[in-house]
Amino acid sequence: MTQAMRLELHFLRLAFLGLGLAAATTACSSETLDVPLYPIPFKASDGTLQVFNGTSFQPLFIKGMNMGVALPGTQAGEITPTAEDYDRWFAMMSEMGINSIRLYTLHFPRFYQRLYDHNVRHPQKPIYVFHGIWLDEENPTKNLNDMQSSYDDNIAETIECVHGQRYVFERKGRAHGEYDTDISPWVIGWLVGREVFPDEVRATNQIPGARARYDGAYVSLPSGSETSVWWAERVDKIAAYEASRYRIFRPISVSSWPTLDALHHPTEGTGADEDKEQLDLARLDTRNHPAGYFASYHAYPYYPDWMNEDPNYVTARDSEGPNSYAGYLQTLRAYYFPKPLLVAEVGVPSSWGNAHFSQSGMNHGGQDEVQQGHDDVRLFHNAYDTETAGAILFAWIDEWWKRTWIVDELALPRERYKLWHNVTSPEQNFGLVAFEVVAPTFTQFVPVKGEGRIREIRADADAEYFHVKLTLNAALTAKESITVGYDTYADELGESVLPDGKKTSQRSEFALRITPTSADLMVTEPYDQFGVWHDTQAAWHDKAISELPSGRAYRSLRSDGGPWNPVRWKNNSDHGSDDGVYRFPGTLQEIGKLGVRKVTEVERGHSAVVFDDTTISIRIPWTLLQVSDPSDLRVIDDNPKTRERETSPTEGFRIAVSLGADLLETPRLKWPRWDSAPFYIERRKSSYEVFASGLRTIPDHR
Repeated sequence: MTQAMRLELHFLRLAFLGLGLAAATTACSSETLDVPLYPIPFKASDGTLQVFNGTSFQPLFIKGMNMGVALPGTQAGEITPTAEDYDRWFAMMSEMGINSIRLYTLHFPRFYQRLYDHNVRHPQKPIYVFHGIWLDEENPTKNLNDMQSSYDDNIAETIECVHGQRYVFERKGRAHGEYDTDISPWVIGWLVGREVFPDEVRATNQIPGARARYDGAYVSLPSGSETSVWWAERVDKIAAYEASRYRIFRPISVSSWPTLDALHHPTEGTGADEDKEQLDLARLDTRNHPAGYFASYHAYPYYPDWMNEDPNYVTARDSEGPNSYAGYLQTLRAYYFPKPLLVAEVGVPSSWGNAHFSQSGMNHGGQDEVQQGHDDVRLFHNAYDTETAGAILFAWIDEWWKRTWIVDELALPRERYKLWHNVTSPEQNFGLVAFEVVAPTFTQFVPVKGEGRIREIRADADAEYFHVKLTLNAALTAKESITVGYDTYADELGESVLPDGKKTSQRSEFALRITPTSADLMVTEPYDQFGVWHDTQAAWHDKAISELPSGRAYRSLRSDGGPWNPVRWKNNSDHGSDDGVYRFPGTLQEIGKLGVRKVTEVERGHSAVVFDDTTISIRIPWTLLQVSDPSDLRVIDDNPKTRERETSPTEGFRIAVSLGADLLETPRLKWPRWDSAPFYIERRKSSYEVFASGLRTIPDHR
């Protein structure tokens, strides 16, 4: 590199960091112009994260975005976005007011090239980076020390890649290539690791000769557990490696979550694992590391249980009402002060399903896209009002590969999640950006014609829903209801009488009762997972299960006039403290109560039934029909003798529609299977603009 090139590069670096011309001129007397000359471009101090502007440090309120980037049809480690995707996304984030992004792990070189290009073109409004150094999850012993060597190698590799000085050979499931683009001027901090689980903390703390303190070159921990010492040592190694090789210091944090906070929560009992172990680095001594340490937590408003039950938090409020989450942030921030607290993951999903209720109403799903946007803005206001260093939204895009506990035994197998979009699964629907499959054309099945009130039934299937379109000879009146029966598999199984009393030639597992203002999904009793899992189902003395003491089924059985149950999900069991002082009832979601709208009303993401005069369009998510994998045409058909959940192939659906005296039925309709992601279009959710507008009302600086 020539002296002229070094000068040009150095001026650029100083400009990116916001340094003035006078500072740049003074600094150019050095001969080592190919490294940043100001050694502390960012600092964690006085409860804030700060950017050096040439003369002083200015606190920046972090308005961040988590960059999980698994596109449909891919797993997380494939990291498939193109350069064009990154260019488009960076422009969108910048326009909405995002000032930082968070990476969990190394991306392919094209990410660094495109971010560099974006920031060069926008020197007054760069996008900063919190860069992760991923800790693998495959660790049979659960002892963090057994991962030390590989993780330390990962530290060196990631730091060198970020500075554009590493070639990484191809390896499965991780990024690789020529890293020759230096984005280090915009890396505001290292945010390393992942959510460490309580059993990993226990296993690490119980090793023979467990350490109780750490004394390093840059950071020290005067007292702590072996787990805390292990992480303090990693922080020291990160600081030492970058300081010795690149002559720079930047803030560092270890990713954590409320499950491992150092606070006591009296409402928890021994049956829960969310208040037993700690990862506490609040006492980390950083006097020899001038950029400092900041705490970072993946903290959501609905988890763990104590988030909404601890008496220290439940009296807290924000401008919109009760909000125990704000109370928790205030307490956690005070515990770490003067170290800053960054809310490194927060957000709510727009899924139809809700895995956990929140006192504030900001639940783990169940809110439509508009409400998702409002809740996300509210959470960022909570972070600002409680004087944290900022918040990083989870997440930018919907990711189909993700799992959620509440659908784990309804959607199988997991390796095929990436091929279809489960709109009921909270973890798949956190994004502000969705991937829309092609709208149904209703041409893959021959329509069934009727001569009475029901004139036509059409059906279609895609990677999100099973669709039915009904045409009537006159619009449904306010006093009328229409019932749709779904025979999801096996001609010989299911219920022959619909909930309205109509006898059908087919046997249905599900039925949908529709009025102009409501839609209620019901399931036959032996196929009702709520009844099976939560012991409310009556015993069914079928030959296939007669030898079982409980007589419980979780499969379709033949019946004529058997009961229909509402489709419900239980998302929490009754629980409380061991001393009995605190008791909390279980909760359930009436997920079978589906959304209804007129065609003239705006779609907010959760409409199952749409009325357009004499046409009724219906879409039911696959999981609500207990289709475990629509891409392979498999449905839940459990063997109650085993712990595992079994599935069976379906030859398609039959549909029966009942209205007054009229009944119209279809033959079995079988959609084609698929083994790769369907065609999709990137779509900004309704939450996108709501969040963007709200984010702009929050100051960028303290």
